[in-house]
Amino acid sequence: MKKLIYVITLLLLSVNIGYCSNEDLLVGVCNDKNQCGAVNLKGEVKIPFLYSWLQFNPAAGNNIFIAAKPKNGHFDMNLDNDKYGIIDKTGKVLVDFKYDYIFDDEKKSGLYQVKIGDNTGYIDIKGNVAVPVKFKRIGMFSENLAPATINNLDWGYINKKGETVIPFKYTKASPFKNGYAVVCKDDKCGVIDKTGKVVVDIKYEHVNNELTMGLFAVKSNGKYGFVDTNGKTVVPFKYWSINAYNLFSNGLAAVAISPNHWGFIDNNGKTVIPLKYSDVRYFENGYASVKKDKNWIKIDKSGNEISLQDEPLSQELKNQLKLYDSYNLRDNVYYVEKANKSGILDKNGKVIVPAEFNSVYSPMYGVFKATYSSSDKYAFFGVNGKKLLNVKSAYADVIDSDLIHLSIMRKKPVSNAYMIYDLDEGAVDMNGNTIVPNIYDRLEYYRNDGNGVFIVTKNGKISLLDKKGKTIIPFGKYDAICTHNGVFSKDY
Repeated sequence: MKKLIYVITLLLLSVNIGYCSNEDLLVGVCNDKNQCGAVNLKGEVKIPFLYSWLQFNPAAGNNIFIAAKPKNGHFDMNLDNDKYGIIDKTGKVLVDFKYDYIFDDEKKSGLYQVKIGDNTGYIDIKGNVAVPVKFKRIGMFSENLAPATINNLDWGYINKKGETVIPFKYTKASPFKNGYAVVCKDDKCGVIDKTGKVVVDIKYEHVNNELTMGLFAVKSNGKYGFVDTNGKTVVPFKYWSINAYNLFSNGLAAVAISPNHWGFIDNNGKTVIPLKYSDVRYFENGYASVKKDKNWIKIDKSGNEISLQDEPLSQELKNQLKLYDSYNLRDNVYYVEKANKSGILDKNGKVIVPAEFNSVYSPMYGVFKATYSSSDKYAFFGVNGKKLLNVKSAYADVIDSDLIHLSIMRKKPVSNAYMIYDLDEGAVDMNGNTIVPNIYDRLEYYRNDGNGVFIVTKNGKISLLDKKGKTIIPFGKYDAICTHNGVFSKDY
């Protein structure tokens, strides 16, 4: 595309899209002169077309926008020459346009990362300098410290005043967690505390940046083990892999000595559950799911395999589950399989999705999606078990509690054969009624509190539709229309 139009939307999340006051909702738009501003749903200009970029900043509330202006006054498709500042939703300038870039305040820290040339620093919403603009890169602030580098080679840590707290002497540095951070020198890693003291020697191939039950998972000579905050080896280096997600959940860690030999150890390295399963999940409420042969079963913290009859379930549910080859509790429902077909039961044994599908997905907006053996056929079910819709489409996804996004393959004849050429995008409701016909080159839906808007493109032009498919901004009026998490331009 000719120009990456960085207008990311100004969609105010506090209102109900489609039913809100037209005074409340602002949508970023750019005209054919590459000038960007914001309009409401009446088309009234609320932020004038003075900018080459507008970016809504959700972490700072609904009133703050990062903007760019052309340095030379010419909107010439080259944002590299533009200067950046911050405005509110009325267009009032809060931070002067003097920076080469301003990054979002995603963590609500009250600080904005800014760039001047190749250097980076931080300012507050009033433009006051918090961290001097002298660093090449600054990582995320965590526990009031951030990894930073002054030369792109040597990393250390600074505070929110830009003062050096830990010297710049590492090749890699991670954010602090629970008072510790993983640092590396060349290809070896270790752990430091907030004073900069090395507590785990910098000699390992990998260190997991999470202290759990007083231990770090580390890798040495291709094997995993655990060390404490004094660097002492507590669990020997003998494991092929570990499950780093939820380490020591319920006091046990999932480890493996080979791809098909998983089990659990405690924080002293004692094997509590033999390493005999082909896959495992972490413990929760005293139980974990493990894969034995081809089926998932449950175990308790002593390694006892829980049979269906031992489960604290109603007899009705037990009788239902007996009909299936395997079951697994997830999303507060039972995912079941029978003869390699998938379905879902609720916790009373009621069938939500019959076991007739190739796969069933976790619910989105209270709707389950299931796929047939045919790759272009889908079914949708409510959490109450009501079948909502069958559709035949190349792709289909739930985008709201009452909307399905469809993508139909468009084919182009080539030498008496057909080849896939592109996709036609559209949307239907849960009754199969067409909301947006499948005629668009691209469609995106942005949801807010049960309402939403569509951005659609066709033949290089853009339009904005409400949730019912009614046109808000017609084709050809603007070259770019954007919402808070996406942008479309005529040459996108």
